[in-house]
Amino acid sequence: MNEQTLSTIRIGKLPAAFICLAFLNFTVGALLGVIMVLEPSAWGQYGSFHAELNPFGWLSMLIYGMTYAVLAIIAGLTLPWPVMGWLQLIVAEAGVVLILGAAQMFSGSLLRYGLEFQALSPLLFMVNILSTVFASRRKQKQVSARDRATDAAQRLANFVNHGTEISSGQMFERFFGRPDFVKATDRVAQKGTELALFCFLAAAVWALMPALHDKANGFYAMPSASVLLSYYGWIAGTVLMVSLHLYPRYAGFRVIKAWQAQIGQILWFVGLVASAFGMVGSPLIMQTGIQTIGVSFTWFALFYLAKMRHACKHTPAPSTIAWWGSWIFALILGVSLVFGLNPLSLPALHLLFLGWITSLVYGVGYTFFPIILGREPTSMRAATIQVWIALVGAVFMSGGFYLLEKDSAMQSVARVLLAVGGCLAAFSFFVFLLLWIFGNKFETHDQISRFDQYSNV
Repeated sequence: MNEQTLSTIRIGKLPAAFICLAFLNFTVGALLGVIMVLEPSAWGQYGSFHAELNPFGWLSMLIYGMTYAVLAIIAGLTLPWPVMGWLQLIVAEAGVVLILGAAQMFSGSLLRYGLEFQALSPLLFMVNILSTVFASRRKQKQVSARDRATDAAQRLANFVNHGTEISSGQMFERFFGRPDFVKATDRVAQKGTELALFCFLAAAVWALMPALHDKANGFYAMPSASVLLSYYGWIAGTVLMVSLHLYPRYAGFRVIKAWQAQIGQILWFVGLVASAFGMVGSPLIMQTGIQTIGVSFTWFALFYLAKMRHACKHTPAPSTIAWWGSWIFALILGVSLVFGLNPLSLPALHLLFLGWITSLVYGVGYTFFPIILGREPTSMRAATIQVWIALVGAVFMSGGFYLLEKDSAMQSVARVLLAVGGCLAAFSFFVFLLLWIFGNKFETHDQISRFDQYSNV
């Protein structure tokens, strides 16, 4: 694999900018989280900052960046108008900054501007993705099927040139191509990703409408239905679909059948729509919808956990531990929602964002980042410790918030758990950052050996 080929599987400047901003936002959010758990009186001052930074500054920006990166890597797709990608980056981060400023100054007018930017960002994202796909289709129509086959063969040959073993090429094809065993579930995941994006658009407009009609200059709470669509539709839905893309590629075999994935997807979307509209006027429909979302999470988690022992045989130890932990958290969240846990309560949100999704980011990162970045963590042993610390921190924080809400006699224990858990979670995140910032770059032959190491073909 020559240096030119190596550069083609590294993310470009736009995805890197989204990802860097995501980590910057999460750094601020994590610091505020530590302040709040150490000093509960600061919750009223910083709670709205934390609630904006984690879902929209951290996870949404990460989703944008990883989507652009994966499109470029898997399909060789790039934006026909790169300026539109940078415009979306500015709009997305401006929305976060303006909403944070509105929370600080208690300004309804500033909030309206922030919500307008936050509504525009997913719209620009959708336009960028569609324009990229349509531009690719137009280009493909101009190339014969034989030429496309030759081009695909040449890409693979470039990767495995100079006598490289075919297992490296197979690993490249598994992660960045579309082997037969993922085609059916990829179609389900693609449809689910589109539904998740539409959920975000609906949530953004839903949040914006009251602000546009509110003539007062006061600050108001976002509609609960909008928050639910953002958290459980856009973010959780995207994570479910991304895992559906990546999990079989990690495993090297089909971990879930297409019809099984479709059932989980239907349950998730039907439950989401029912619970969102039920919040407007029907508590029974709302509760049924929330329970259906819980069934969906439980459905996916059980299928994934059942195959985990065989699927993670060839992933690095930190990734294996993180994947186990993240889907156990997803299972706990799903079962808890079925049995009546409020999806917007602090225990539920920390199970969702900190226990499930952030742990999954670590699991994806330790396997996926070395392949596309040509860089590995400074120490895999330190990475394993980092993941364990993150999981323990998530357990302490989720449990602490549960005790804080349910058992008045356990308030002191709950606060200790929150303080310790918050510090552990923040510390693990900073260690994760440092492991990559000071990570070891490796040369072409070393990168090929990583493909062989992670391959089980």
